[in-house]
Amino acid sequence: MNQRSYWLDTLQKSEISNLNSEILSRADVVVVGAGYTGLSAARRLETLVADAEPAVRASALHALPLAPPAVGVPLAERALDDPDPTVRAAALRSLVALSPTAGLQPAVAALGDPSARVRHAAADACAQIGEAVIPRLVAALAATTEREAAIEALSSLDGSAHRTEIDGWASAWSADATRDRALAAVVPTDGHVAELLRGALLERARRSARLGLRARAVINDDGASMRTAIADLDSADHEQVAIALETLDTIDPATRPLLALWDGSGHDHAHATDEGSLQDVAGDPDPFIARCAEYLMEGGNDGMSRTAAPMPAMERVLFLRHVALFEALATADLLPIAEIAEDLAFADGDVLGSQGETGDGLHIIVAGTVEVDADGATIAERGPGDVVGEMSLITHRPRMASMRARGDVRTVWISRRAFDAMMQDRPDIAIGVMHVLADRLAER
Repeated sequence: MNQRSYWLDTLQKSEISNLNSEILSRADVVVVGAGYTGLSAARRLETLVADAEPAVRASALHALPLAPPAVGVPLAERALDDPDPTVRAAALRSLVALSPTAGLQPAVAALGDPSARVRHAAADACAQIGEAVIPRLVAALAATTEREAAIEALSSLDGSAHRTEIDGWASAWSADATRDRALAAVVPTDGHVAELLRGALLERARRSARLGLRARAVINDDGASMRTAIADLDSADHEQVAIALETLDTIDPATRPLLALWDGSGHDHAHATDEGSLQDVAGDPDPFIARCAEYLMEGGNDGMSRTAAPMPAMERVLFLRHVALFEALATADLLPIAEIAEDLAFADGDVLGSQGETGDGLHIIVAGTVEVDADGATIAERGPGDVVGEMSLITHRPRMASMRARGDVRTVWISRRAFDAMMQDRPDIAIGVMHVLADRLAER
């Protein structure tokens, strides 16, 4: 078998293995039915990379490293601006695999991509490029939107030649964490809004602290052990967290002030509210923290409104943070979800969704009771905080049951399009989805 035939045969197998059966049913005329005759491999790849279905484009891009660089590089470069983050991530990985030189600048630029999926792909791509990209990664530490992905990439590389610069950033982020811990201490200790603000400040403090710890791991001789310990800091196992804290303290005693954010002493509070400091928080550059502080000073509702009036975005955040679907997200990540969600109201007997129809969104119940009926029989009742209608969104199949309001019901509604976008951009939402599905299976 000559080189071209081998490449075509390998490409065919790769495409078939990467495309799921639903997509194959749409693409098999191009991929399989053409039998690799009548169209050049380059033309077929170009067709797939331009397909209307994002999953087809991504699968075709994953196959590009099997192609000659002259064929694959232009196609990957063209896909870097694709609107779908999964496609952009696939294009970036394939471009670097085809040509590290061509992929260097796009990989560095993608460190600040709006999508976490693409930023992670950019970090992987930079790590694959190697030593040549290290100065660019160190420079990227100055950019708020790029620093986390840059540190992720540096964790796989030898940054010892830039020890002074990296240590300087580690110190700066440690100072940020200490400042946010101090701000959290002046927030009042009672009420859901105050708890929301205090939690957001401590979350940001830990985020800065993690950056500082990861930066120190880059320049530490035992960086691998430090990275393992840092990953364990957020474990649900308290003993594992305690071991991680001891490991970090032993390897690098300079990290000790940051560890207080995880060992329990990071939750101390001032005995009295410092109004001046709370005003400072209201002027914070982080829009979520600023809105929390403003809402608190304005005497915002300390719970979920049960009236028919639409909930302000901050009230939706207070509500969503107790919903299992989003429990893996940081509090600040709930604001974008709260802003795209809609408030809906239903009277007794109203149908929220009918059995057999394709679901166009899911409901999170704010108030009231929803009956779930299958084939005319009630199989479940859902109340505040429960999610209904999610199965049709996840399976892309018709609804297996109808949902009907029993009495007055209020819900927060998230459309299919918004939900799919969240799942693509925030894979950690999948953890909440799995919890909901596990609860549903346990009921059966």
